Amino acid sequence: IALNESTDNTSQPQLALYGRYISPREDLKEELLEVLTLETTTKGQDIFDIVSRFFALSGIEWGSISECNIDGAPAMIGNMNGFKGRVKRVNPDIKFNHSIIHGQALASKNLSVEFENVMVIIINVINFVKVRDLNARLFKKICEENDAEYETLLFHNTVRWLSRGRALKRVFLLREELYQFLTEKGHINATKFNDPHFLAKLAFLTDVFTHMNFLNTNLQGRGKFVFELHNSIRVFINKLGVLREEAIQDNFIHFECFLELICFLNDDDIDFTPEVRILCDYLQKLATNFQERFPGLEVEDFTIIQAPFTGKPREEFAMELSQLQANPVAKLEFDSDLSKFCLSEEQYPELKSIAQK
Repeated sequence: IALNESTDNTSQPQLALYGRYISPREDLKEELLEVLTLETTTKGQDIFDIVSRFFALSGIEWGSISECNIDGAPAMIGNMNGFKGRVKRVNPDIKFNHSIIHGQALASKNLSVEFENVMVIIINVINFVKVRDLNARLFKKICEENDAEYETLLFHNTVRWLSRGRALKRVFLLREELYQFLTEKGHINATKFNDPHFLAKLAFLTDVFTHMNFLNTNLQGRGKFVFELHNSIRVFINKLGVLREEAIQDNFIHFECFLELICFLNDDDIDFTPEVRILCDYLQKLATNFQERFPGLEVEDFTIIQAPFTGKPREEFAMELSQLQANPVAKLEFDSDLSKFCLSEEQYPELKSIAQK
C-alpha cells in the first residue's frame, strides 16, 4: 500500500490510500483504494485508526500487507507514536519505504543560494505576469508580435516538482519577450533578462531541472518494480557526476539551454567561470544529497529478481535457481513480461514469493 496525506481546497486533511495487489485472476492490480477524510488531527494514531477501519470494512487484514510506502512526515515515520510504529505492532514483518518521488524532491531542495536567488526572481516575474489579467494579455501580445514559440508562462508549484523545470524552461525560452515586457512596465527585475551572467545561471538551472524532470518521469507509472526505481536513482546520481566533470572541462554538450544562450549572445569575451563554478558546486551537493536520501541503494540486492539467469545461485535458492537457469522457456517468459512471470507460483514458488513482495 501507499499513503499520501494532503489538504483539499477547504483545508480538510485527506488521506489517499493506494493499493498494489494480486487479484484472484493472478493479475497485478494498482488502484486508488479510497480517499479517507481525517476529521480533526493528523497524528499517527488518527492515520492508523482510519486506515484500520477501512481495512475492516473491506475485509483486508494487516497481516496480508507486505510493504507500505509513506512520506517523511513525523506522523508517518515515528517508530513509537507514528503510523509506522503502530503498524509494526500489529504486523512486525511489514517493510516500510519512504516515497522515492517525495525523497527525490527533498533531495533537490535548498542546495544553492545563488540558484535559489534566481528561482525567487523567476517566481516573482511569473506571478507579476500571470496573476494580473491585463499583464497576461499584454505579454501575450508581445509574444505574438515577436513570433515567439510560446505566448504564456507556466505557474511554478513547489509541491508539483515537475512544474519547476517546466516553468524555468518556458521563462528561458521567452527571455527576450520578458525583457521587453518588464522594461516597458518598469519592473525591478527587467535588467536581469539582459544580464548574461543571470541568464547563464538561469540556463544552467533549467538544464539541471530538465535532467531531474526526466528522472521524475521515470519514477512514475504503473507496474514498476522497486529495483527499477532504485536503478533510476543510481543512474541519475552517476549522471550528475558526468555533468559535473563535463562542466569542469568546459564541455557543455548536455547543457542544452546554456549552449543556446552562448549561440544567442555570440560574445567570446564574456567570462562564465563564476557561473560554471556555482554549477559544479551545485551538482556535487545534489549528488551527495541524493546519496544521503537514498542510503539503501547500495545495500539492497535485487539481483536474484532482476537477473536470476546470471551469476552463481545463492545457497538458500540454489535448487530453484539452477532449474530456472536451465529452462529456456522460463527465460523467454521472464524477458517478455516480468510481472506476469512473477505472479504465477506453479514453478519456482520461493523465488516468486520474494519477487511478489
